[in-house]
This record gives sequence, C-alpha cells and structure tokens, in this order.
Amino acid sequence: MHTSPPFDKSMQARINPLRSLSGAIKQAQLVGAVVGLAGGLFAATSGAVFTVASWFVANEGVRQWLSTAGTVLFFLTIPLIIFGGFCMDWVEKNKSSRGSKLKRYEEDDDDDQ
Repeated sequence: MHTSPPFDKSMQARINPLRSLSGAIKQAQLVGAVVGLAGGLFAATSGAVFTVASWFVANEGVRQWLSTAGTVLFFLTIPLIIFGGFCMDWVEKNKSSRGSKLKRYEEDDDDDQ
C-alpha cells in the first residue's frame, strides 16, 4: 500500500499557477517583440502611404485626415521599434546561457627577459 504525504496536492496547487504565470510572461515577451517590430514596420509603411495619398487627394477634409494619420503613424514608428527591441532583449536575458565554447584570449606577458 502506497501512501503519499498529505501536502502533495497543496504543493502542486501552489506550483502550477507559478508555471502558468511563467509561461504567460514568456508568451507576453514574444508577443511584445513581434507586435513592436512588426507594428513599427507597418506604421512606417502605412504612414508613408497615407502621406503620399494626401498629396493627390482633391478633397480638403480627406487630405487633412490622411496627412494627420500619416504623421501620427510616422511618430509611432520609433516607439514601437524601441518597444519591440526591449521585448527581444527581455527574451534573450531570460534564456538560459549555455556557455560559449570559445575561450577568451589572454595575452601572456613575457617580460621576464
């Protein structure tokens, strides 16, 4: 007859939320990196398209809207790329380092002559 200690289920109940939280944080890091970098590229290209389109539109209201939307998207480009880079650094920082196989070169001082 195999009996398990009474605290097994309570310990698992405490550990499982931590594992799911850790997985959620890792997923948020990846999503943030993708959204930041892809969003930055999308904002830059959309801003350019809207700005160029505003040059060729005859209606003044539409021209103003396209110009404003293009400018806002241009200004969003840099913060989105910075956010994506931050998330990528966060992902890299949390990866386990396996150690490099390269050895650091240390110069021998032969001043004994």
